[in-house]
Amino acid sequence: MIYKILFLIGLTFVTSSCVWKDSFTQKFFQNSRLDVSQNGILLNSRMSSSQAQREVFPNISEAEGGIINVKDYGAKGNGVTDDTEAFKQAMSRDEIANGSKIIYVPNGTYIVSNTIEWPKGSHSGLYYKRTTLLGETREGSIIRLVNNNPKFSTGESKPVLDTKDNRANGFRNRIENLTVHVGAGNKDAIGIRINSNNGGGIFNVSIISGDGQGDRGLDLTSTEIGPLLIKNVSVEGFKRGILVGGGTTNSLTMENITLMNQNQVGIEQVMQVLTIRNLKSINSVPAVFVKGHGATFTLSGAELQGSGGETAIITEYRQDGRETPGERRTINVFLSDIKQSGYQNTGEIYNCETGQLETLKGNIEEWSCGSPLTGFSTQNKMLKLPVKETPDIPHDLNNIIVVEGNTGADIQAAIDTPGVKTVFLPNQTYEVSEPILIRGSVKKIIGMRARFSLDSVDPIFRFEEGDEPIVMIERMEGPSIEHNSQRTLVIKHAWLKSYQNTDNGIGDLFLEDIVSENVKIHHQNAWARSLNVEGLPTDSEPKILNDGGQLWILGLKTEKPGTILETRNNGSTVVQGGFIYINSDIPDTTPPQAQYINDNSRVAIITRSYLPTATGYEVLVRETKENTTKDIINPNRRKLEKIFPYLGY
Repeated sequence: MIYKILFLIGLTFVTSSCVWKDSFTQKFFQNSRLDVSQNGILLNSRMSSSQAQREVFPNISEAEGGIINVKDYGAKGNGVTDDTEAFKQAMSRDEIANGSKIIYVPNGTYIVSNTIEWPKGSHSGLYYKRTTLLGETREGSIIRLVNNNPKFSTGESKPVLDTKDNRANGFRNRIENLTVHVGAGNKDAIGIRINSNNGGGIFNVSIISGDGQGDRGLDLTSTEIGPLLIKNVSVEGFKRGILVGGGTTNSLTMENITLMNQNQVGIEQVMQVLTIRNLKSINSVPAVFVKGHGATFTLSGAELQGSGGETAIITEYRQDGRETPGERRTINVFLSDIKQSGYQNTGEIYNCETGQLETLKGNIEEWSCGSPLTGFSTQNKMLKLPVKETPDIPHDLNNIIVVEGNTGADIQAAIDTPGVKTVFLPNQTYEVSEPILIRGSVKKIIGMRARFSLDSVDPIFRFEEGDEPIVMIERMEGPSIEHNSQRTLVIKHAWLKSYQNTDNGIGDLFLEDIVSENVKIHHQNAWARSLNVEGLPTDSEPKILNDGGQLWILGLKTEKPGTILETRNNGSTVVQGGFIYINSDIPDTTPPQAQYINDNSRVAIITRSYLPTATGYEVLVRETKENTTKDIINPNRRKLEKIFPYLGY
């Protein structure tokens, strides 16, 4: 058992405009809350405190499982030198593709003159996946395109950052904690074009046009893009702030989005399933434009400020005016808690039951285009469960430890070191033969995209009582976690084998950017953002179980057969937006599999199903009230594409 402990004392915070005198202390300094504005406008006032998060890492080499620092490849970040080639040398190498690498961008202004692309890999299974581009701070790590660049004014749109395409297979790509500035005079520039599947996304990022021009700030149009999460993102300028597309497969979830000064539209959505919580738009043009067959839009919480615009939210099937009522009924919209000022209308939206256009005015408490399947209940509105924001925990930089070795015993020894607060797991594969107990003084365990062997014990981590009220686990691939504490647990940016809690493990749970085979909570409060469950459960088990707890999900995605979610023992469950990808037949069983089960509980679910070739669920919902059970039958198992509003208790 070998491990390394580092104590960092007397560090001083300096602003991003200063020059670092010491390359070692550059990697470690205190977190600080900042209010940073562009052109006099405060960026994303709705964001959580994580917008000022400082990401820092131990000073270990890439070969030892450390981060890849762009400055080690010649990047200057001085606002003068062209750093394009340095970025390419750091992150476009085939040998790091699919290696769960973190490319780190210390504070500085990095001038680029061409597109920065993801590592491709040596064959299609490795293409453009499992790579993270991570800045030190959102406000201080700036990638800036040179002004009047002819490569970005050719008549064809061109991104500054591009993860490239790997259809439905570009797993867990992430861009975090930085600013992309497309300069001025670059009319065809795209700030970021990202594709990610089964997790990943963009977090704590600003995308800015220096002169308000440019084609789009954020491009989300890769074929079969998602599921992914876009959180704490602001876009200023461009024709279109965010463009969503990629066909009818998979889904996108967004939270805390700010749009300002777009020329055509804030968000344009073509097809896809898009779920947004907390949208702020300051524009004279429409905030949202939804169009195309099967487009599904869920918006919960919005502040839409117009200046003389006609309509804030618009739906449209085709612009030639020849669409039929049947086509218009395929567009599905759910709105809640919408505040609007400065527009004549809040919405011009097709009703998915009638195909007719409805005009919505003023603030909207709740509006849905479809009648809910309420079963026993007379409930007809979304449950109002309390929503908590995901806690943010800064590193305690005076008490960190780096695990050396690749066993569970090495990790346990690091956790049990007296006084340690933050544990780093280098980028490698770990073998675990006994559960690792999270206890003592530790408050944060950061896997530098660490991986766990599939042969490891289950559970790999057991969360026990300890000194800190909140503990965070992040950036890991493959652990199973058992919650055996009354403390709060936060799990972010991870692929889990499983999560469950014990009778004693009733502390709050937060899941963010999570892929898991299954999730089971018992008498626990849980909040999940972008949750993708793809396990194949036994006939009697659901993929997600809420046994007497309170569960809120923003953006659910799943595939494969099996009951997706069961709520029982007077539990409460809300699913705000999601995508059920039925890509294999739901088998005929006795009794038939139910898509959802509500057993004497309160449930509200808004999801859309897509069946490319498969046969769907025979039972949409199996409801039990007191001692009576009733099945809500699927009237068309071969085509269930409409939004699914189910409100029942």
